[in-house]
Amino acid sequence: MYQKRSISAALVAMLLTIAACDSGPTEATSSVGKRPELATNVSTVCKNASVPTGYVILSYFSSISCGSFGSYPNAMSIGLPASPESVCDSSPIPAGWIITSMGRRTNCDAYSASSVSYKNTNSIKQATATYEYVCDESPIPSNYVYTSYTYFTSSCDRYGNASGSWHNASRIQKL
Repeated sequence: MYQKRSISAALVAMLLTIAACDSGPTEATSSVGKRPELATNVSTVCKNASVPTGYVILSYFSSISCGSFGSYPNAMSIGLPASPESVCDSSPIPAGWIITSMGRRTNCDAYSASSVSYKNTNSIKQATATYEYVCDESPIPSNYVYTSYTYFTSSCDRYGNASGSWHNASRIQKL
């Protein structure tokens, strides 16, 4: 009798968890693959869900509630970013935000343990200063213009790759 109750309780818990994983943000249900976040309204969604406007992808992980547990990763942690925030490089960048540096984490997509130079995260922040330095992959807010294309930094992608004369960051100025 005890074994039947345990199985029934586990089945009910699993069904409730599966029901929580739809195409919209839900309450976070798993701490697997998480990192301390600065973001607010942090939710767990299945990987095939679209990321709502203004939200960013904080990490990827596997969740039984998102289907086949064997396909890693099948879930993502999303949230409204704090300034600054570290996001996976596949994350949308909200309007008015810039990429100031790049890094790597095991819980973001395309992580490579064998390549220390491959970067799979972006550090983003809201553009507020008169001058900002941004990685070349950064969106430029509509109230900013490029002022310099000859900035080199190890914190942005392509540093030291191919040609030492190729810039990988720019200075932008607020209008």
